[in-house]
Amino acid sequence: MVAREAATSAVDLPSFKRSQYWAPRRARIRVIYTTQRCASPQLNAQGTRQQSTADLTQLPVVIRVRSRVQNRAWHHPTKSCLSVVAADVVDHVLYASVYPSPTIRMTITRSHALTRTLRVLYWLPLGIAFTHYGYTVKTVRGRSMQPTLNPDTSPWDDIVVFDRLGIHSGKPIARGDVVSLRDPVDSRKMIVKRVVAVADDFVQTLPPYPDAEVFVPEGHIWVEGDEPFRTLDSNTFGPVPLGLVDAKLSYIIWPLHRIGPLNLPERPISKMGVPRDSQWRDAMAAFERERKRQSRITATPAGSDKTAVP
Repeated sequence: MVAREAATSAVDLPSFKRSQYWAPRRARIRVIYTTQRCASPQLNAQGTRQQSTADLTQLPVVIRVRSRVQNRAWHHPTKSCLSVVAADVVDHVLYASVYPSPTIRMTITRSHALTRTLRVLYWLPLGIAFTHYGYTVKTVRGRSMQPTLNPDTSPWDDIVVFDRLGIHSGKPIARGDVVSLRDPVDSRKMIVKRVVAVADDFVQTLPPYPDAEVFVPEGHIWVEGDEPFRTLDSNTFGPVPLGLVDAKLSYIIWPLHRIGPLNLPERPISKMGVPRDSQWRDAMAAFERERKRQSRITATPAGSDKTAVP
């Protein structure tokens, strides 16, 4: 690096006091300080200022200095093992433009990378336990739960909060809950369905189930997709053991215009004088679909709306 020229006749290396400095990570270290004493500029025989350069290569710091305040104190970054390449002394101002050597830069980078790696490893077990037994966020793909999830009006797949904590803590599963479970036909797959009936309920089935009505035994649930023409559910494989349930879907977090909890469809409210648009019609269709589905369920006196997960 070529040092700039300074208008001094002689270079008197300054002494310094303490001050503040700013040292960003993996970047040039910038220190602000000034001299306590410095040689004054002198004129040569031709009446012009003599030019000289101050070489401070032995100073054990890397600095980028800008200061015009005389006697400002400064703080020395001890044990930095970095050195100034060149500097200029002009009146009571010291300018230094310096860069760390490749070896020092590599050492600093490796040190920061090691620190980040150790932090990740420290929190990794807690993160795994939290996502396995607590909450996680996943993208729901497919169209079997339309219009509750991934409606045709949305160009993005829904991202939903999966609640495993309630399932593993024995919180009861209720009719109307949207759950994720292992596919009874292919255990390698996870599917998302709505709980239609719980233990001790009678269900009027839909094709292709061979029986017109089925009883849900203890420790089982009956699940269906909200879109009956695009789903493979209990009407195909029958009641599902509770042990296959992985999580309950509780909240949509993406896309932004669909943020909100996953609740059962409700009857839309029609305002006086306001025409019923397509959004109102879709909400009404979802409400009627859910009402018809609930009419197919008959709970026995021994049954209840909820059943505990073993």
